[in-house]
Amino acid sequence: VLGSLAELNAYDRELFSSAARVLSASRAVESLHPNQRLRLLEAFRAVQHKGDEALIETLARRAKSERYEAAKEALWQRNLAKMYGETLDLQGSSEDAERALLKKRRNQVTRDR
Repeated sequence: VLGSLAELNAYDRELFSSAARVLSASRAVESLHPNQRLRLLEAFRAVQHKGDEALIETLARRAKSERYEAAKEALWQRNLAKMYGETLDLQGSSEDAERALLKKRRNQVTRDR
């Protein structure tokens, strides 16, 4: 709702303050999806809301941390792709492992005969 109000430029200080109090008191910010937290932060910033800086700072800190984690994961995936190619599972599928084991056994049995 706050994001839509900010987009419509329909800022009501009391409504935003009430929402901030509820979100802060109930710790609901923690249970929101990262995209929802980002949209909420953008809404507070778009209307230049003053008076609930602690919540806005918490949202900004979480957004920064989530961006960092996403970038770190993307870098990790790129490095893995460079080292091993575009594989889904570095150890191969379980079927491949079973085939390799069976192949070894067959080779050992034929040698033993």
